Amino acid sequence: MAIYINFSGLEKASQDVVSLKAKFEEEMQALEELVNETTINDWKGPDADLFVSNTTAKLTELRTKYNTFLEELTKCINDNYEAFKDTQNRNIQMQG
Repeated sequence: MAIYINFSGLEKASQDVVSLKAKFEEEMQALEELVNETTINDWKGPDADLFVSNTTAKLTELRTKYNTFLEELTKCINDNYEAFKDTQNRNIQMQG
């Protein structure tokens, strides 16, 4: 029984995760800048400072969790790639 594995698809998936991570980082940076600018022009005082502090902490937590998720996803993709490649090599050797 032959199993077809799309190795280039697995490699592309891994590259797509890296691209997604970069886009997420850009959006997070823009959001952090927006939050920080809130107290520059619009809202001043201890409540504003607390809002910025709390929001920045939440954004940092979100960034950490999302980056961890993407790292685990990339590892899973790469592990599957390696496992499929090993299986393919064993199958070739058994046929020879």
